[in-house]
Amino acid sequence: MELDSKGKPSSKDAIDGYAYPISNQNVMEAHIFQLKPEVPAELGGGVMWLSIGSPRYAPYLP
Repeated sequence: MELDSKGKPSSKDAIDGYAYPISNQNVMEAHIFQLKPEVPAELGGGVMWLSIGSPRYAPYLP
């Protein structure tokens, strides 16, 4: 997927329902899922990183 200068997909058809980048001021909490092949699926398959508050300035906690 290619992004424009604002971090949005170049084509609106790229992702149905995509609204804005993760650091947009309207985002109150963000999740990033880091999938790792060495973590068994029974344990979740990876790590979820969570920002509490605006992800623009908040640290991401595992």
